[in-house]
Amino acid sequence: MMKITVFGTGYVGTVTGTCFADLGNNVLCMDVDAKKIERLYKMKGYAFVQVTRDVAETPSGRTVTFTVLEGPKVEVDSITFKGNEHLAKGKLTDDKGEEAEGKAQSSLGKAESAVDDAIDSAKAKAEDIKR
Repeated sequence: MMKITVFGTGYVGTVTGTCFADLGNNVLCMDVDAKKIERLYKMKGYAFVQVTRDVAETPSGRTVTFTVLEGPKVEVDSITFKGNEHLAKGKLTDDKGEEAEGKAQSSLGKAESAVDDAIDSAKAKAEDIKR
């Protein structure tokens, strides 16, 4: 197992980090864009997350600090499709081609787990820095 840091959480960085994490590596994804970090939290259900960035000049260089206010996690119990009378019952399918049975199927799979791991790792590193 390797410790890997991926700078940039756009499409390529997120997919790369997810692949390395899926192979069993300890992956930390970082970015300087607060909106991208906010998007990752929103993917995990934190609809009201607020991410702010502060840049400070120090004698040893520049320090960038992100403050994340997660807010409550939003969980969806069910999804109801209405208004599409032209599709026969059972024609709605999930991303694997299987019939959807009233539950939303996630196409992110292991990527969600990697995002969770990256968030947890970032929190742990922030706590270590505070000590």
